[in-house]
Amino acid sequence: MAERIARLFLRFKGYRILEIRYRNHFGEIDLIARKKNALIAVEIKFRKTQTSAAESISKHQQERIMRAFSAYAAKISWQPKEYRFDVILVTPYSFPLHLKNAWQI
Repeated sequence: MAERIARLFLRFKGYRILEIRYRNHFGEIDLIARKKNALIAVEIKFRKTQTSAAESISKHQQERIMRAFSAYAAKISWQPKEYRFDVILVTPYSFPLHLKNAWQI
């Protein structure tokens, strides 16, 4: 359910969803999106609080997402001007929180 909320939220903000639950041998990315000339890997976290959702993303998980994203980016036919890692925190009874550039390459 959190992924559906995140997809709708991003579409509303003008993002184009390219992949849902993208997997390769490096790891998995919840969503891959595009906005203008940016390619964005999106991690979605659902928890009771935004703090616990944000803290649930480990350094190891970030590294797996980065490796999977690099492999994906190498296969696409267009050259983005920007690569980004975003996080969407979903909590009960509140609007999703979109953290752009949640971590750097």
